[in-house]
Amino acid sequence: MKDAANPNITTNQRALKRPGPSRERAMQRDHGTNTLAIMRVKQETVLKFARRHLNRFKNLEPKVLQGDDRGAIHDFRVASRRLQQMLDLLYPKPRSKRIRRLRCGIQRSRQLLSSTRNCDVLLQRAEASLARNRAGQQEVWATFANYLESQRAESLQEALEKLRKLYLPEIVLRLQDCFNAGSRPLQESPLLLPGAPPSAVPTAIETFDCWVVRELQTTWDYFDAQVAKAQGNQQSATLHPVRIAAKRLRYLVEGINELGVPGCKKVLITLRRLQRHWGYWHDLEVMEQMMAEMLARPKFLRNHLLLAMRTERLMLKNQKNKRLYERRFFGETIGSADWDNLKLWVKGILEAAPLTALKNQSSR
Repeated sequence: MKDAANPNITTNQRALKRPGPSRERAMQRDHGTNTLAIMRVKQETVLKFARRHLNRFKNLEPKVLQGDDRGAIHDFRVASRRLQQMLDLLYPKPRSKRIRRLRCGIQRSRQLLSSTRNCDVLLQRAEASLARNRAGQQEVWATFANYLESQRAESLQEALEKLRKLYLPEIVLRLQDCFNAGSRPLQESPLLLPGAPPSAVPTAIETFDCWVVRELQTTWDYFDAQVAKAQGNQQSATLHPVRIAAKRLRYLVEGINELGVPGCKKVLITLRRLQRHWGYWHDLEVMEQMMAEMLARPKFLRNHLLLAMRTERLMLKNQKNKRLYERRFFGETIGSADWDNLKLWVKGILEAAPLTALKNQSSR
């Protein structure tokens, strides 16, 4: 509201210059306006990041439905993970039934393509091995590639049938409505309620920060627990949950990085490197399983006994390489310099002032 005596300033600005109760009320109103503006900027930053991944998810769907684009299937699954993580950040628990259904649809679309993606990765490895033209292994890799092609065709057909039943375009439209309307934290902020008293303002600035920090705490605790479990058992079965937890943590940090929090880029470099090593291990693990399934077919073993023996020798070599990645995993986690730096960064975020203060420090 403009002051009648001087139209260049508001009555609130004039009141700030006067001592007494009117000045205190004006300060509360001014703080409330700034608080709401900061919350809007921070949430709009995350919403913009979420919309970007939603658009990528939407644009990749037609390519996935064609079935012949390996890269599109991989990118679609990655986009779904990033989109799901941003949904978790914007709509923390307890979530509404609508958000739970949308989240389940995103997750389901990724899971349906899991077997197809495994076949694609192993086909790339088989094709590369055939290109090297190593004596004694050509027949093994050629036979395995043929087996992978048949498995891929079968899994892809089943996945596409179920994907069409998910009605992904409808899921995308509903997510667009959610992201355009804003997230629940901002909608339910006391600052947006009509006639909200000034006393409701001081703690509101930390609402979104607290939910970001809480999501980081939950995601990190789960990741840390999975790593500790793997370190304690040192069994192959315990490594896969670590990979999934690492992906969740990485994509959450990507969202936090959009808020300008310092140290995120170094953390992301560490997580990408760890994820890459664990990905190599996972490829070898899946390859061993699928080779064993190929050999387990009665007709194959009976009609190709010599080829089966060569395949088993390749599987033994594969197991040695897998153990190498497992030792590397145990050396790169608990007790390593990168792991200690990662823990220090998370601890610093959890114990620090609100993210607004951190963002201001990083921009100096």
